[in-house]
Amino acid sequence: MAYQMIYTSIRSGLVAGRSGFCTAARHREIKESLVARFEDLAAQYDRSIVPGSESPPEIYTYRIITIRGNSHHLLMRVGDAGNDYSGRTNHIAHGIVLSPEEVSSLRITPAEVMLQFIKDRVWRTRYEEAAQYFGPEHEVDVSRIVPTATLPAAQWLTETGSAANAAQLLGVSASVEAGVPVSGATSTEASRLCGLFAESLLVLDPNRVDAQALWSIPFTTLLQSTSESRQFTWCGCVQGSSVQENEVRSGRKMIALETSLQAPSGRYATIAETGEIPQEVVPEPMEETSAAQPATTDQASEMTSIPLTTATSAPSSIPENASVPTHPESGISLGSNFKPRSRADISRRKKKTRRILALTAITLLIFGGGVRSEVERRGCKGSGNLF
Repeated sequence: MAYQMIYTSIRSGLVAGRSGFCTAARHREIKESLVARFEDLAAQYDRSIVPGSESPPEIYTYRIITIRGNSHHLLMRVGDAGNDYSGRTNHIAHGIVLSPEEVSSLRITPAEVMLQFIKDRVWRTRYEEAAQYFGPEHEVDVSRIVPTATLPAAQWLTETGSAANAAQLLGVSASVEAGVPVSGATSTEASRLCGLFAESLLVLDPNRVDAQALWSIPFTTLLQSTSESRQFTWCGCVQGSSVQENEVRSGRKMIALETSLQAPSGRYATIAETGEIPQEVVPEPMEETSAAQPATTDQASEMTSIPLTTATSAPSSIPENASVPTHPESGISLGSNFKPRSRADISRRKKKTRRILALTAITLLIFGGGVRSEVERRGCKGSGNLF
């Protein structure tokens, strides 16, 4: 169940000692931090936002408010409330708060909730009772609301000539900051925009199974000032107003509701126009082949018949019937260029080796003796430095 808050000018507010514009009624279950945030938002009301209009504006907004990591879904209507107890002009803000847990079970969009509340006169246009805390009887059952928006987007078709234009508010990433120029801010104009917003939201989840998608985009039926611009992804803007001009300069996309509006293309446009989710084309997986396939019998015979040559191979000069010498003990081939040595040759090599070893020994003895003599002469014993 959803909780309610009422903000208006009252002789004695809900909090002792407060009067004038403040919270006049609410559910106790709403946290004080959210109440304070609601009061800041409810205080903003520009009754002259529509030049030349005799009727004060009615503004409907949907916000996702995060406080200390906790999210709250706030639906709100702000409108004229005549004169207050002192005779001054008065306005009223009526807020309805839903928790993420409650939203997760819904199959409707916030725009559809607003439309149903307008039809059922749920929104308060006056508050003349004493300040009070609402009880369970004032809780709002949003789950009872029957969905009204359908696809193909019939209202976008009527307004612009193509149902695909419901995707104008979504773009490619479903997060385009878009504005719709409006000529007034009556409940009729607000209902018109809510109907368009509902169809565009439905494009995000035409089967209504993902409540997070249906409630993912904050909007307002009338943007009052540039200061609150970043609070809303979608908004209505008074045609030709300074607010609209500032939004265009800041890069917000303006979508004129006229039959000459060029319809977009892409996935969202297809859903808006047909009501069906296009099937994504998935490429067929390629047939896997092993890194090394065993050769067939025919392939093997062809492979063995190919002569193999290497860069180091050279024609052999050994006659086909020539014998190759081998080691007498190991039997290892000694190569074709092997030439056995005579006994005299071996004897000469041995004598040469013995002479080299003898000279080496004499050199070591002479050098070692010289070192010892130098150490004794200098009186340096042990391993001291000689220099």
